[in-house]
Amino acid sequence: LESGGLHDFELQARSKTGRIVKILFSSKPMDLEGEACHITTMIDMTERKRAEEALREKERLLSETGRMAHVGGWEFDTETLQGTWTEEVARIHELDPKGATNASLGLSFYHGESRQKVELAVKEAIELGKPYDMELELVTAKGNHRWVRTIGQPVNAGNKVVKVRALGAEAAEVADRHFLENLVRIHRAGEGAPYTGIKATGVLDPKVAAADQAMKSGDLEPLSEL
Repeated sequence: LESGGLHDFELQARSKTGRIVKILFSSKPMDLEGEACHITTMIDMTERKRAEEALREKERLLSETGRMAHVGGWEFDTETLQGTWTEEVARIHELDPKGATNASLGLSFYHGESRQKVELAVKEAIELGKPYDMELELVTAKGNHRWVRTIGQPVNAGNKVVKVRALGAEAAEVADRHFLENLVRIHRAGEGAPYTGIKATGVLDPKVAAADQAMKSGDLEPLSEL
């Protein structure tokens, strides 16, 4: 505080009811009618932290599921064509999982008829918002021929396709189920209550819906409003 303020400092506290909460603490020096003072804000970040933890667990599960089933996910930005993919997709292409990727690199592993099909599918996904699901032959970085199933799903922002992404259906289904279970476990633990399973209510909790949307978009900012 003596150095001019404290910004976005995270701390843990116990409420009057005994519940552990995560707080985002900020303090800014100000001059109020010639008198030095500090304006302090505290924001309860408990629900956001729970959602972030659940998202991290989902990412871990996706990686493990993909490794076992040889299924992975990828996406690329339609403006820059820069992309990311899971470790398993990199391994399928026999590349270093830590290396960078983009749409051009991904397409370069297809040749002949497979190249023509995937290029047209990607073009239609970007321009028309048309998803695709195809079985194609690729040649890995080490020259090995492999038949793969590639699934592309356009991601819209307004009326524009901003990303194209994919994830094997089986891996997605398993990961979604475990993600929901872990989100409920974390939430119940924060309340000091035991986990008793997931029960259908017919109404989706807004926090769960927001966390699921954050996972799809990759943007955690909306969770700050919870």
